[in-house]
Amino acid sequence: MNPDRTIGARPHPESGPTPYQRLSRRHDAATVRTWARSRGMELAPTGGLPRYVYALYEAEIARDEATAVAGAT
Repeated sequence: MNPDRTIGARPHPESGPTPYQRLSRRHDAATVRTWARSRGMELAPTGGLPRYVYALYEAEIARDEATAVAGAT
């Protein structure tokens, strides 16, 4: 039996970045905070943003891009 289970162990399938981590890396928190406040969301003045704020921001960007593509055709 291997007393140190990390030696030769396979990485856990969920050990990669979560969707939230990918979103927070892709978008600047100050930009997302400004976007959220412009839509009437009340946020703490400092600290991290809730996951749903990043998700809403990403969804609006995707919608705007889809609208732009549809309008260009």
